Formats: sequence, structure tokens, C-alpha cells
Amino acid sequence: MKRLGWLPGLLMVVGSLVSPAWAQGPALDFLTISFPGEPDTPCLSDRCPGTFAGSINNAGQIVGRVTFQNEHVFVHGLWRTHGFVDDHGSFTILDACPACGSDSISSTFPRGINNRGDVVGTYFTNSALASRGFLWRDGVFTAVAVPSALATSPDAVNDGGEIVGSYEALDGTHAFLFSGGQFTTIDPPGAAGAIATGINNVGQIVGEYVPAGNPGPPKSRGFLYQDGVFTDIGLPPTAESIHVFGISDTGDVVGYYPGAHGFLYRGGIFYTIDVPYRDSPVSYAAGVNSSGQIVGDFTVSGSRHVYLANPSPAGVTRVNDSVTFDPIRSTYSMAGSCNLGPDHSTGELFTFAARLTALGDTTLSDAFVQIATLTPDRLVAEVGGEGAFTPVPWIGQYADGVATPGESVDVTFGVCLPNRDPFELTVNVWGRKP
Repeated sequence: MKRLGWLPGLLMVVGSLVSPAWAQGPALDFLTISFPGEPDTPCLSDRCPGTFAGSINNAGQIVGRVTFQNEHVFVHGLWRTHGFVDDHGSFTILDACPACGSDSISSTFPRGINNRGDVVGTYFTNSALASRGFLWRDGVFTAVAVPSALATSPDAVNDGGEIVGSYEALDGTHAFLFSGGQFTTIDPPGAAGAIATGINNVGQIVGEYVPAGNPGPPKSRGFLYQDGVFTDIGLPPTAESIHVFGISDTGDVVGYYPGAHGFLYRGGIFYTIDVPYRDSPVSYAAGVNSSGQIVGDFTVSGSRHVYLANPSPAGVTRVNDSVTFDPIRSTYSMAGSCNLGPDHSTGELFTFAARLTALGDTTLSDAFVQIATLTPDRLVAEVGGEGAFTPVPWIGQYADGVATPGESVDVTFGVCLPNRDPFELTVNVWGRKP
């Protein structure tokens, strides 16, 4: 075992476990992401509280929205909604009210987050029914509004600051791209209405549209827009329409299709993404990042919950001897409350980052961190307990999913603690070498 260090309380070492089995296809491990203090009680009202997913970036930060059952505040007759950013178990509330003027009662709906932590979305106030767009950057809200539009709904932002979304006009709903300080309408040819819902860092844009002239109820289809060319992405088997929510830098697309099934579209193939929980008739896939992590939400007993689906490693081996993995003491922090388990008991979140570096002549790809051992009654937020895997984030020098000799990437952990007694965490690093 190799000791990687800690201040009083944490020992992080590289251990050893048996190589995991691999299932064909997009095998995923599902975790429920619970907002601290979120109730887990049945709700049969049409105003049910809960959490809803927006998107996930390459660092594993998740945006979404939450309603609190005990708040008893309504906006336009619906439960008040607060936006949030979940950074490995550390939650930050986003209320767009600083951009609301004199109307302090609003509902905030974050839709997208880029790799630098910029967030876009919409908000509503009691004084205005139409949605208003916002960009949240470095703690400051800025309005996003298509000129002369009745309403603006930003849905995604990439690292270059380009924003996509939709706007309402007198002649219907249109998709837009905001780039270089200019708004451009990007409706597919022949569309009766369109929205853009995702943009990645190579300029690919996805969304959905309703073809003009189709008889019967409107049926939406998905599109990919790149270099001025629109491509219809087709439909899952048996589906008559789809709703598209996001695209990763690797070109994975997620959304859902009628019947309340999430989907992943990868390499021209649709995969159904349904949470494997009993009594959950509804699930959606809302966002996907470059390492293949998917976020979405599902319904149980009328209440909505967020899930994180971590990809299972395929064809990798343990590479502990080919890397260093050193905790960064300057990142140690106590970061508020957290949920310790399904009983929603509350603990305290300890967060830190560890630097993974490829050694010698090693070129590493498809890297995963596995929890080998963890002191009982602790949980690693958004990963789980012993044996669980999490992909190494595609950020920094690992932004292309490959670490060449000497390159490094920082991996963030959040450990939920019942107390501040010393504890031990050991990990394995897995990956693919040429």
C-alpha cells in the first residue's frame, strides 16, 4: 500500500481489489442525489416537491432545481423553485432574484453548466408570467434576452461563452444561438417550431423541432446542427417523437421519449436509460458529460428525485503502479451538511482534491477511481461506498481523456461524515494503457 497523506482524520492509500466484471453496452451504476434535508415522503398533489436535474459538466458539477415542501411559497400557482449547483455533494442555491428588480419572489430553473462553472437558465416572478433568461458567472447574474422576444429561455452554454436556447415571438417558438455578442435564429428548414437545448465545445448544437404540415398532434424530432448543416437524428425504436436535452464534447446526446423513458444516443444508436428502481414509472436523461456520466430525474410516489449514472469501466486494468495520486492539502474544506443515507440522516461534508499524475512512459486513458475501503458510516458523495467507481473527470490536462507521461488531473471528493473522528479512505486507480 502507498500512503498518499492527509491532515488529522483522512488516510488515503492505493489498495487492491479483484478486477470488475464488464457488461456489454452502456453499463451504468445509478445513485440518487439528494439535496440535504430533502423529504422522502409520498406526495399525491399536483404541487409535489422534489429535485430536478438540469445538466452536468466535465468536472462532475450538476445543476438543477429543488422545491421545498415546508416553504409554502408559490409563483403563479406553482411551488416556488430554487436553482442549485451540486459540486460533489456541496450545494449552492441559485436564486435569480438579484436580477429581478423589485420583485423578490421568483422561481429559478438552471438548465446548463459549462466547464468553468457558468450557469444559464430561466426564472419567473409573480409580476411576470413570461420566462426571463440569465447567465450566472462568478456569482453574478446577467440577463440573457433576445431583442424584441416575448420570452427567452437559455438552455446551454459552452466554454467559449456561446449560449443556445429558445425564444417566443408572435409567430411561434424559435431556436437561437448567442455567439460573438449576436443572437442568431437557427431553426431547421421546414420547422413549425424549434428549440436548441445543447451546445458542446466543438460547436455541435442539438435541439428539437416540430415539422410543419404534419397531421394530428405535434410530434417533435431531434436535430444536430454543425457547420451550418442540420441533421435529423432519428427516433428510438417504437417511438413517435423525442425530446432532446443535451450533448457532450464527445457527441453523446441525451433526452427522453414518450412513455417517460430516458435515452442516450451514441454512435448513431439509441439506448434506453431507465432508473433500475422499483415503483419508478417516470425517468428522464437531462445531461451527459465527456466521461459518460449522465444526470436525470425520476419519480417515486409522486415525488421527483435526481439520479447520477456513473459509467462502469470496460476493458481496463489496475494501474496503481503507473500513477501517483496525492491529496492537495490546500483544498481541504468542511462544506456544509450532507445526507448520509436513504434514511436522510444528516452529516457534515468534507471536500478535497487529489492530483492524479501519469508516471514514466505511461499513457493513460479511460481512467477510473475505485473506492477500495472506507471507514463505516461514511459515504463518498456521488460515488458511494466500497467497490464503487467514478470516472476521472475530463478536465485540465486530461480534457481529451488521455494523460501522457507527466500530465495530471485533479479529482474532487466529497466525504459525508457522521462526526469529525479520524477515518480511512483507500482507492484504486484503473485505466487503459496502450
